[in-house]
Amino acid sequence: MNHFLFGTMNQNMQSRLIYLLFITTIHALKTTSTGSCNSTNNCIPSIFQSYNLTSRATSSKGLNWILGDELNGGLDRNTFFRQYYEKVPVVIKRNPSIANYYGDLFPFSAVSTVVDNFPDQRKLDDWVIVNKNFVTKSKYTKVTEIYDAYLQGNTLGMFILNRLYPQLGVLVDDLDRDFGFPWRVNLYLTPNGAKGFLPHTDQHDFFILQTGGKKKWRVYGNPIPLNTRNQEQGKKSGKPLREKDLGTPVLEVVLNQGDALYVPRGFIHVAETFEETGSLHLTVRGTNSFFFNMGHVFNKMLPTPPKALGLPALNTLQEFDIDFRRSTPVHWLNEKNKETQHALIKYGVKHGGDVLNICSPTVKDKKKKCTLTKRWLAALMRASAKHRRQTSKTRKNVRKASRIKIKKWVQDNINIPKCITSMNLLRNKINVEHHKLLKHVETIFNKKKTSMGLSLESELMTPSFPLHSYVRIRKGIEMVEKKSKRKTGKGWKLMKKVTDDQGNVVIKSHLFQYSMKSILEEVVEWSKKSMESKDIVHFQVKNGFQNVKDDFQLISLLNVLNDLRFVDKLEVSRQEEPREGKEKKKGRKTVKGRDEL
Repeated sequence: MNHFLFGTMNQNMQSRLIYLLFITTIHALKTTSTGSCNSTNNCIPSIFQSYNLTSRATSSKGLNWILGDELNGGLDRNTFFRQYYEKVPVVIKRNPSIANYYGDLFPFSAVSTVVDNFPDQRKLDDWVIVNKNFVTKSKYTKVTEIYDAYLQGNTLGMFILNRLYPQLGVLVDDLDRDFGFPWRVNLYLTPNGAKGFLPHTDQHDFFILQTGGKKKWRVYGNPIPLNTRNQEQGKKSGKPLREKDLGTPVLEVVLNQGDALYVPRGFIHVAETFEETGSLHLTVRGTNSFFFNMGHVFNKMLPTPPKALGLPALNTLQEFDIDFRRSTPVHWLNEKNKETQHALIKYGVKHGGDVLNICSPTVKDKKKKCTLTKRWLAALMRASAKHRRQTSKTRKNVRKASRIKIKKWVQDNINIPKCITSMNLLRNKINVEHHKLLKHVETIFNKKKTSMGLSLESELMTPSFPLHSYVRIRKGIEMVEKKSKRKTGKGWKLMKKVTDDQGNVVIKSHLFQYSMKSILEEVVEWSKKSMESKDIVHFQVKNGFQNVKDDFQLISLLNVLNDLRFVDKLEVSRQEEPREGKEKKKGRKTVKGRDEL
C-alpha cells in the first residue's frame, strides 16, 4: 500500500508527506499520557527516554557502575538524569556490606607505581603539589620531592591520569559512550589531617570516587550556575573564598571508600581529611563545559556574525547566558547515522525533559531550513544585551541588537551538518590522543585479567618499595626535635652518619613534621635493633610500621629514607638444596643486602 501511495506522487508531494508524518510524530510524543514536556517539568517523551537512558544500560564500567545498584545504596540512572545532572549535587553512599567498591580501580599503592615509572610526567604541569591558596609547584627534579611533599602535609594532584593507567582508560571510554563526549580522570591524594584546595568552583561537572581512606566534603551554593573557566571563583585570580562567608552548606558528607559524589559545575566546594587516615579519590570530570555545550554548537553551525547585528563573538556565547552553557543532548554523537544526529540536535531533547531543540518543528518550516525557536532567540538577545552593557563602557555607539535581524541571519546561515562534522572530528581527536598514549603505556603493564579487564596490582610496574618487599633500617639513626623559627621550620629531625659517593663520612638529616613523631620513633627502634643484632634485621614493608596512616605515607617515608641512605632494599629469594636421591628438601628464604657502615 505504501509503495502504491508513494508511487503515484511526485517528489515534492512525497517530501511534504514525509515532513508532515515527522511533525505529527513529534507532536504525539509531546502530548503523551505523561503530560506535555517543557523546560519546567520532568517528563521525557517515550522515544527519547528509550534512546537516551537505556541504550547504554549494558555498559559494564561506565555510568551504571559509578551509580551502582539501588538495592545496595546506588542511584537509578533515570533518576540521575532527571533530578541531578547539571542541576544539584548528589551523594551515593555505598552499602557497607559491599567490600572494596572502587578500591581495585586505583589503590594507594598504585600511586607510587605511577610516580616511579613516569618521570616525564613528574616534570610537567600534569602533576602538582597543592600548597595553601592554590600555590603549586609544577616541576620535580627528584622523585623524592613528591614523596616528601606528601609527608609534609601537602596534597598531590595528578591530571588526566586515564592516559597513563589502563583501568581508568576503560572507565572514561565507557563514560564517553554513555554521555556522548569525552571524560578525564584526575587523582588527588591528601595526607591525614590536611585540607587540599580552599573553597572554590570548577569549570566541569565531576564525580568523586573515593578509592581509599575517607574525606569530609562541604558543598555550598552555585553563584554562577554551570560556570565557565573565566567564571571560576576561589582559585588563583581574585580573593580567596572564606567558608565563614559562604553560609550553610547545601550538602555536608563524609565519603568513605566506595562512596561517590556528583557535583555540577558552579557549586562551591571544599574537602578535608581526618587525623586517622589520608584520602585518595579520583575526580572523573566531563569535557562538556569546554566543547560539548550549546554555545559551542552555535559557534560551529554559524559563520562570524556581522558587527551590525550586535552579537558577541560566537565562541564566547557561554560567557553571557546559561542556556549556552548547557550540555548538548546526551549520547547524540554516538549515533552512526548523521541524519539521526541532525534530527537530535535540531529537534532533540535533553534529559529531564528540558527541550533543547534549535529549530521549531512546525508546518511553517516547510519552505525554510530552520525556524529558530523562541528559547534560543531569547538567549541570543540576552547574550547581546549583556555584551552591549560590557562593551559600552569602553566603546561608544554600540549598536542595539535587532530581534528580527538576528533571527533572519541565523535562519539564513545555520549549517547543522557542518556543526556535526566539526564536533565529531573534535571528539575523535581528543580520544585518539588519549588512546595513542594509553596504547604505548599498556605495553608496560601485564595483561592479567580482572573485573576491569587488566590487573590493578602494584606489580604491574615496579615501584620503588612494593608492599610485599623487604627492607632493613640502618643502625645509628638519631631523632631530635627542632624548634627553630627559621624558614626550614619546626619538627622532628632524623640524623645519621653516612658515606657519600667520594668515600667521605658525612652527617645527613631530614626534617619531618610533628605529626609523624610516632612513626619516626618506630624508625629509630628498628635502627636500634640493627645495632644490637649480629644478623640482618629486616621486615616486610607492609608489616614494618604500626603507626602509618596509609600505604602511600609508608612508601613515601621509605623513599625519603632510602634517598638519605638510612634504609636498604633487600632481595628475598628462594633457593633449593641439592637433591638426595628421589627426595627433595623444601627451599629456604635467604636475604641479601649491602654491608652496614
